Amino acid sequence: MQAPSSRMPRPDDFAALLHLDLDGSDFISRCGEANLTGNAFGGQLMVQAVTAAAHGLESQRRLRSLHATFLKPLPLDPHLRYQVQTTLQGRSFSNLEVQSCRGQQVAFRASLCFQTEEEGPSHQDSAPEVRDPEVLPDLASLADLHQDRLSEGNQRLLKARHLYELRPVDGEAFLFCGDRQPNMRYWIRSSQRLGDDPRLHEAALVYMSDAWINSAMLLPHVATRMNRDFFAPTLTHDLWLHRSFRADEWLLFDLHSPSLHGETGLVNAAIYDRNGRLIANAAQHSLFRQLG
Repeated sequence: MQAPSSRMPRPDDFAALLHLDLDGSDFISRCGEANLTGNAFGGQLMVQAVTAAAHGLESQRRLRSLHATFLKPLPLDPHLRYQVQTTLQGRSFSNLEVQSCRGQQVAFRASLCFQTEEEGPSHQDSAPEVRDPEVLPDLASLADLHQDRLSEGNQRLLKARHLYELRPVDGEAFLFCGDRQPNMRYWIRSSQRLGDDPRLHEAALVYMSDAWINSAMLLPHVATRMNRDFFAPTLTHDLWLHRSFRADEWLLFDLHSPSLHGETGLVNAAIYDRNGRLIANAAQHSLFRQLG
């Protein structure tokens, strides 16, 4: 979940978020998104890591996996830098490491794998049957529908401008958890058309994969998704991209949290397009601490 920032310009679209300045061998962010603590949103860090890693790669090499570790909070300021190291440059695969530091200490690190597209055998899990996104309310509509149960601050957050549009399959469970099973589904897409550059669609999916994914972990343990009586920052985030897709068309996130114990929890996500194609899987390991 992210919130507006006053220290750095917010991006108007995904293309702006991907624009980095090159300073020697480092890449510098021009704009960004803050999370609820005011630090850089994890989705932004991962998207810009993808952009930095892909610089100079052949355009036909598609992002296949990303494995990100969040070691320390990174302030959202114009000095956010990314350093890139190539670990493999082969005929089919490119592997790169990207990191960003806070002072002299590494605060964020990502390992990325790109692959030239190839033909071969194929199989996948089947997509679940859910209601179409067109019949489901978006976040702003949910805020109006449940305004008597939400604070003014929560309503503003739900109605804030985002780079994506999200429609929960079960809006009641999405907002008001209340001892539910650790499963959640929602449709999500870019709020703007993205053109035909596959790299832009990859980056948009990376960003959106971090937006609400830990919700499934929270459902059995908090009264409402929007309250501030818990702390749930991301420790690691992993994403595997299987098939081509468009991030400006509806994608279904099917989330399940298999475990929460010792104040850390895991959420797995299967991500499908409208035709039931499994386009990606994600996993997020998060801290969970109740406050007060």
